[in-house]
Amino acid sequence: MWGGREKYVVVHTNTPKPNPYEIYIALQPLAQLWYSESHWPLQTTVMCAFQSIELMLRLIDEVATAYATWLFPERRLERLTAVLLDEYRLTARLLKEMTTSDALVFAPAYTDVSPGLETLALLQCTQVQEISDQFFILFKDLPFSIGIEEQLNTLRQQKGLGRYPLSDKPVLDYARIVAPEQVFANRPDEFCGSEEHLFITAHQSIECWMYLVHRLMVVATTEAKSGHWLAAARHIEHASQCVYMTAEIGELLNLMTLADFQPLRVQLREASGAQSKAVQQLPRLADAAYQPLQDALADEALPMLHVLESPAQYRGYYGYIDALKNFSKQCQDFLFRHYTLTLSVMGTNTLGSLGYRINTMVERAATPLLKDINQAQHDYVIITNFRYGKNSGKIILQRELAAGYHSMPGRVDGMQDAAILHQRVKDYFHCIETRDGDAWVGLFDQEQGQFCDSPGSKPYVGAKKLHVFIDSVFDTFATIKASLNDLVIEGNQVSVTWQFDNTTYSGQRVVYGGVERFTFNDQGSIMSATAIWNPADIARQLWPAA
Repeated sequence: MWGGREKYVVVHTNTPKPNPYEIYIALQPLAQLWYSESHWPLQTTVMCAFQSIELMLRLIDEVATAYATWLFPERRLERLTAVLLDEYRLTARLLKEMTTSDALVFAPAYTDVSPGLETLALLQCTQVQEISDQFFILFKDLPFSIGIEEQLNTLRQQKGLGRYPLSDKPVLDYARIVAPEQVFANRPDEFCGSEEHLFITAHQSIECWMYLVHRLMVVATTEAKSGHWLAAARHIEHASQCVYMTAEIGELLNLMTLADFQPLRVQLREASGAQSKAVQQLPRLADAAYQPLQDALADEALPMLHVLESPAQYRGYYGYIDALKNFSKQCQDFLFRHYTLTLSVMGTNTLGSLGYRINTMVERAATPLLKDINQAQHDYVIITNFRYGKNSGKIILQRELAAGYHSMPGRVDGMQDAAILHQRVKDYFHCIETRDGDAWVGLFDQEQGQFCDSPGSKPYVGAKKLHVFIDSVFDTFATIKASLNDLVIEGNQVSVTWQFDNTTYSGQRVVYGGVERFTFNDQGSIMSATAIWNPADIARQLWPAA
């Protein structure tokens, strides 16, 4: 007692306060199951994957139990079952591809351990057969049994279906590893509207797979630091498959009836899925996994372009880069699909609960996680564009010609005023120097005017395609300087020798030259412009190995 009143002491702990989203979806009870699990990788994979599967079975139970009360229950059951089967397929693939020295936890015998499987008794015989058939087929080649095989056989017998033979392989302790009773019961007793459990359960399921993504990426990074590039790449590929699975689960929210969901959405306010720490940390995981590669390439003074150019020579590096690219792509796909989901619920310009306009989500989804790899890919595209520039569009051009389409104009009678044509050619190169693409395209006949970047390559015909070409030039070079010599005019045709002295956006200087030949129509518009030069000259300057 102090001053006649009780003294309340606030005890501060190191445990961070969960955000509203974590509290709402009851994430901590799930997380406590994960953090108490020390085995890796098979046991953790079984744990996370089958916890998500138990959650999916819980959703199936909700629909099957109150079938008549749902709007379009057939569609809902069909979609939930499809995702359940996708989870079975991914889980089986992961368990088959992982190598491990785990001290797996086994049970003395099969028992009825899955509350989720009990709900399948409510389904039609054909649905039970499809689900159970897929399970037995997918998991039959593992060196152990999952532990729910006998329970599935009992269910099949109840539906008049045949039993699958049980092997004498060790049986995982499903109850201890997955803790299905705790997972199945982890939801509020009272709920706000018919869509709340779908909303909660989908996010719980996503978090299960995201935990697995984090574990896989950490192991991949450790393997990469030891120089085990292909083993590390395999872990990253597994993580990518799990991210893809989370996107599939997230799209279950498209099943929500908006009239039932909107009141819940308003009451949730700050409990947005955008608060998922596991999702927010995906870029950090990618950066951490990229760092060992960056260090290794720097130690060898090996440009990433060399790896992209010679994948067989640098197989380990290339496989790792490819896995990182796919991980970035799957993360972007997850964000984009979340954007389209939110769009369908809230509309384009709505502010989300965290204050972001919905239409800005697509910008985040369009941003690659690994900018260095993305830039190397871009550089490689530019270099190969120039290296093989003489053959640009050659296959399509040959087939157009074989089909009777001739894009090259015949003899054109046009303007022969030398002063005007001289000025047109100067304007042509001035527009390139000043980066005025509209004015450059405007010098051509808008329908039939064409530019050929090298004799034998497919010409760009018409204003729209001419813009494609000139914009690609501006995207390649930060500064452009042209000089002209030996301008010769013969009737309505002009020939000029040119040289460009440009710099790329990385600051590299590139100097190259050639000849341009023009044909003008009677209005003084360019009917054809053909550049005679060797594009590979640029490729060799950008990258001497080219």
